Amino acid sequence: MKQYKNLIIVAILVAILCVGVSVFIQTNTKKETEIVNDVKYFETPDRIVYKTKGQDKYYVFTSAKNDYDQLLNQLIKCIDGVGEGIRLSEEDMKKIEQEENYIELDYDTISKNYVIAYQKENYNVIKRTNEGGIVVKKNIQHREELEKMLRQQIRGKETYCMSDTKEYKIPEAVPYQVPSWSNELKKYEQGIYSVRLGTKDAYEKFVANNKLTMTENILEEQFEKTNVIATITKYSIEKIETRVGGVTLHFTGMENTEKYYINFYCLSKAININCIYREYGQVTRQEEETLEVENVEIPIDTTNGNPITKEIAEQIAINALKKDGISTYTDIQIERKTENKYYLEKWTDSNQNYAEKYTPTTQYEAVDTWCIAFQDAGDVGCYVMVWVDAYTGKVLCYHWTGE
Repeated sequence: MKQYKNLIIVAILVAILCVGVSVFIQTNTKKETEIVNDVKYFETPDRIVYKTKGQDKYYVFTSAKNDYDQLLNQLIKCIDGVGEGIRLSEEDMKKIEQEENYIELDYDTISKNYVIAYQKENYNVIKRTNEGGIVVKKNIQHREELEKMLRQQIRGKETYCMSDTKEYKIPEAVPYQVPSWSNELKKYEQGIYSVRLGTKDAYEKFVANNKLTMTENILEEQFEKTNVIATITKYSIEKIETRVGGVTLHFTGMENTEKYYINFYCLSKAININCIYREYGQVTRQEEETLEVENVEIPIDTTNGNPITKEIAEQIAINALKKDGISTYTDIQIERKTENKYYLEKWTDSNQNYAEKYTPTTQYEAVDTWCIAFQDAGDVGCYVMVWVDAYTGKVLCYHWTGE
């Protein structure tokens, strides 16, 4: 009997111990999950790109893949705060890109990426700027865990090379009829367009439809290892600059009012082709016909649960700008966008740029908007951007930009 009682006591103690261990594991798992899922110090990137030291090899992690989620969670764990440190020049950033291991958080809608670069036995977090960069975090946490994860994730993963980038230029301007509507043609401003050609068939169809004479054709393999785009512009492109965060087109010469320059670019898949910037340098523009807009009262019905039309959103934006005496434009563009409501409500000072208004501890709150861009007739290359709530018709923000 005594032996039987002892067995019962031992069983009870084992059960208590198991419960205790289970509670401990659950508690710590919950803490870890809270850390991993709480994005506090940087916006969730559209892509994560990793480059190895001294090699033209780029590994691209996209949100559609499981390895992206794992790497993102590890980076959130590593970056436990940001501040403001030393400033780096453009030359400093280029040296990092050439000589160090680094990770780049790449965005489609935020103009300045984050770079996590290996420097002096640890990784520093750098926010890119127009002049180069600024160190916002020195010596990240859990460096060894990050490096171990990277070694595991890049094993057997496809790599991309910047050296794969190639251009095919047609030297003379050619006739081109801009379609009145196209879900493939991307418009940056009046007379500046691009289109992605995802297959050789799409490329050959584009060449045939526009009666282009190619001195060298793009090979099938280029469509597999690069993103092929065509640029259609009123200006000759002197050169292009490429980087992980996008492409910059450098224009030169006289604006051609009757024809377009069409060029093809095979861009490494390490490059974000959703971000194409323009530098006008020594260009001469022809006189443009301006568009005078009228102030019209717009009745809005917000009770039916449907979004307002883009025509109503455009007129709301026009009315808002008319109050500031702005009424003359050379072009108007509009598109539907999901934005962070907090940033739009805070980003109202035209003298502040996006990065200066960005608050790392802010929580994300999505809002469905119409984004309307007005090209200012009085300032070439300047746009007035207006965001209108797609359901209430409220003007959330308007901002001047040179991009």
